Amino acid sequence: MRRLLRYIYHSLLPARLRQYADIFQNIRSGFHQPILIDKPEGRKVLVISPHPDDEILGCGGTLVKHSLAKDQITVVYMTDGRKGCNGTMSEEQCVMVRHEEAAQAGKVIGIKNQIFLKNRDMELKKNLETVSQLRGIINDIAPDIVYLPFFMDYHTDHQATNDIFIAAVNGIGRDFMCYAYEIWTPFIPNCIVDVTLYTDMKIEALNKFESQVKRFNAAGACLGLMKYRSVLHSGNDGYAECFFRSSVKEYVRLWKIFQ
Repeated sequence: MRRLLRYIYHSLLPARLRQYADIFQNIRSGFHQPILIDKPEGRKVLVISPHPDDEILGCGGTLVKHSLAKDQITVVYMTDGRKGCNGTMSEEQCVMVRHEEAAQAGKVIGIKNQIFLKNRDMELKKNLETVSQLRGIINDIAPDIVYLPFFMDYHTDHQATNDIFIAAVNGIGRDFMCYAYEIWTPFIPNCIVDVTLYTDMKIEALNKFESQVKRFNAAGACLGLMKYRSVLHSGNDGYAECFFRSSVKEYVRLWKIFQ
C-alpha cells in the first residue's frame, strides 16, 4: 500500500497539488542541505531533557541565543539522573548532586525555569503518570518551540522520552515547532545554528556537571561534533549545533512510520 501511495504521489499527482498532499512539507523544505538560521523563532521555549546535562550537550549554544533574546526558557528533566555517578556515591546523593549541577549550568546559560521530575534514571517508561506530567507542562507553558532528543537516539531513556512526548501531544490541540537535537546518535539534520560566539559558554555550563565530565571527555566530544557540523554543513571554521526541525504534527507522523 505504501509503495502504491508513493507511486501515485510522485507519478500521477500534478506537481501543483503535491504541496497540499505533502504531510512532510516543512521537513522537505530543507531536506537536501541543512538550512542555516541565526536562532529558531519563538518566545516560549520548552526543552525536554532526559537527564541533567542533555540540554547542554544537545542545544546549549542555541539556548544561550534564546536567553540573550529574552526568550522564556523552561527545561524539564525527565529522570533524576541517579545512575550517572558510576558508583562514586549513593544514588540519593547522585540525584542531589546532579540537580545542583543542572542549576549551576542553567545560571551560565541563562535558564531561569527548571522542572525536575522524579522518574528514575534508566527506568523511564511511558505510562499514565509520565504522560500526564509532560502534558500538563506543555499545557502550562504553551510553547512555541520544543527541543527534545531525536527519536532514533539509541539511549533507552531518550527513546522513552519520545514515546511519552508523542502520547502527551496526542489530541492536545497545540501547534508548535519541534527541534530534535543529537546526543548519543548523530543524525541527518535539516537545520543548523551557528554557535561559534557562544561555544565557551556552552562548555562552561557543561563543565558544571563535574560528576559527568570527570567520567568522560564530554567537552571534547561536544567540540568535535560542533566543529564537524560547522565545517561540513556551513563551510565555516567555527562551531554549530544541528537539529531535525519539523512541526509537531510532522514529528508525530514520522515517529509513527518508524515504529
